[in-house]
Order: sequence, then structure tokens, then C-alpha cells
Amino acid sequence: MNRKEVRGGGSRRGNDTDMRRKEKENRELQLELRSEKEKLNSTIIKYQREINEIQAQLLDESQMRTELQMALDSRDSDIEQLRNLLQSISVQSMDSASAGDTEGQTND
Repeated sequence: MNRKEVRGGGSRRGNDTDMRRKEKENRELQLELRSEKEKLNSTIIKYQREINEIQAQLLDESQMRTELQMALDSRDSDIEQLRNLLQSISVQSMDSASAGDTEGQTND
């Protein structure tokens, strides 16, 4: 009967050893998992900052583009007004020249 007890105790030690080994492996895996989570969170934060910076740059560029487009539209409008003024002056000078020619013909 003593032999059976020794065998039973030996298997219990084997189970305890196996259990300790599995617990140790579990702790190591949990530490590795925590470490990987921290790395992932760090990477996410890094990329989120980069995204925020890029979005800010895009916003600045968009505002600059809008300002430039407004300036271009304003200049186009100024050019159109100057063309109309030039055409008006040209028509007036032609009318003046025509009137001068008519007066010259009447005086002859």
C-alpha cells in the first residue's frame, strides 16, 4: 500500500510541476501580450499624430488655394472691366474720328 501512495504522490508532483510550468508560460505570454499592446498603442498614437499633421497641412493648403482662387477671380474681373473700358474708349475715339471726318467734308 505504501507503493501506491508513493506513485500517487509522484503523479501529483508531476501535475504540480506541469501546472507551474503552464502558469509560468501563461505569465510570459501575458507579458508579451502587454508589450505588444503597448507597441501597438504607441504606433497608433504616432500615426494618429501624423494624420492630424497631414490634415492640418491639407486645411492650410485648401485655405491658401481658396484665397488664391479669389485673388485670381478678382484679377479676371479687373481685366474684364479694363477690356470693356478700352473697348468703350476705342469706340468713342472712332466716333470722334468719324465726326471729325464728317465735319471736314461739310466744310469743303
